[in-house]
Amino acid sequence: MQFGSEAIRDMLFKMGKTSPEKELNCGSCGYPTCRDNAIASCQGRSSYDRCIHYLHEKASSLANMVMKYTPNMVMIIGGDLTIQEFSVSCEKKFHLTRAEAIGKDLMELIDDSDYAWALNTKQNLRGKVVELTGYDTFVQQNITYLKDEHALLVILIDVTAQKMKEDEDYFQKLEIVELAQKIIDKQMMSAQMIAGLLGETTAETKITLNKLCR
Repeated sequence: MQFGSEAIRDMLFKMGKTSPEKELNCGSCGYPTCRDNAIASCQGRSSYDRCIHYLHEKASSLANMVMKYTPNMVMIIGGDLTIQEFSVSCEKKFHLTRAEAIGKDLMELIDDSDYAWALNTKQNLRGKVVELTGYDTFVQQNITYLKDEHALLVILIDVTAQKMKEDEDYFQKLEIVELAQKIIDKQMMSAQMIAGLLGETTAETKITLNKLCR
């Protein structure tokens, strides 16, 4: 079946060949030219996604979307502990553009001790909650060591609200314990007074209430 130039042009557009300059004719798809691959794709003998440059651009585009829209802070940290990638969420949190952040030492933004450990040991670090000093933020660190690049993929999840709720619950429990302690102390005093009036020992009462205090 013969295909007109319009159908071939549409297929080239699907491959990302929107101009003659983008038709690299590298042969990686198995065809000598991009146009040959487009014709074969129209005929069902090939597919436009066999173009390695198309796949690379698509992967880059998806990666860019993740870096742009993920609510988590995402960074790539190089083996020298410098920032190699910086998501939009990082820009908002650290008040720094991606261009300003790239190449900057991580220690200029946050404590880099856990990151240095991950690089030196070539291990991952997951789930550790730390405070970002100066940013009023608590994050859960997820650090993945990238063996081939000797770099780190860092995902920081903001858990500030959760941490504040846990602290609030903790202090409420402390208040309850302190109140209970005061009540127990008063009960002990009352028990001692009554026992003294009755001429009885308070040893057993003290032991029981001390156990309750502990």
